[in-house]
Amino acid sequence: MPHQKFQSANIKPRYPKGKISVFGINSVYPRTPWVTAWWSVAFPGFGHMFLGKYLLGFVLIIWELVVNNQSNLNMGIALSFLGRFEEAKAQINQDWALLYVAVYVYSIWDSYRCAVEIKKSHALSEIEDAPVTPSDVSFFDVVTLDKKNPWTGLVWSVLCPGLGQLYGGTTIVGTFILAWWIVVCYKAVAVRSWLYSFLGDFRGATAIADWQWFLFLPSMYGFAIYQAYTAVIENNTLFDIEQIRYLRVRAENLGQRIATENETVQILAAFEHSPLWRW
Repeated sequence: MPHQKFQSANIKPRYPKGKISVFGINSVYPRTPWVTAWWSVAFPGFGHMFLGKYLLGFVLIIWELVVNNQSNLNMGIALSFLGRFEEAKAQINQDWALLYVAVYVYSIWDSYRCAVEIKKSHALSEIEDAPVTPSDVSFFDVVTLDKKNPWTGLVWSVLCPGLGQLYGGTTIVGTFILAWWIVVCYKAVAVRSWLYSFLGDFRGATAIADWQWFLFLPSMYGFAIYQAYTAVIENNTLFDIEQIRYLRVRAENLGQRIATENETVQILAAFEHSPLWRW
């Protein structure tokens, strides 16, 4: 029996669960608020990117790079770790440092607040049973929602931040992280410093590194690995939700169709049209 085709995107939901587009895959996934706030503490913008609020995350990251460099904050932190507090005070530009405080606190507070709100939106989307379109085909790309291995995404991000995001399907995020990693490594002279360290020349590695830029790298590296791993898990969960809903709706509609056909009264009639027929 031919079956009816049921499309997952016939109805536009009030509270969508996710979106698949040429720019990547994003979902309203319930994240832990304190984890989100912690990433904003590590680097303003990371908490929002962890939530999927990429535009605001990009703005805060660019703000962090500009204001932190103008205030020489990382250099002051590096000198403080060495116990050289007077030099640290001399390095910091107080005019720019005062601008840093308010936005830094805001990024932590707002990321926590957004995590709470997104958990509510996720609950509402589950109640609404919002559909998800599992693929998007455009002139630039073909994006499909499918199962992937989160450990593979983690390994690619360990090798080079950004590759795990590209593997997971978040194209624009992976491109941004990859380009950003290359720029910061270049400005910090990180590759040559690591090479000297591998050769055992630790004094030379310390001397050539630009610590103002170098201190950006640990939080960037850690976030790229963590976000790639969790993003793949979230996409796999979105895949399961879409498949379960599609199969359930299809089964319900097929069941209704069969029940309707069984309740229909069917009348069979035969008419004799043969010219040889006689009363």
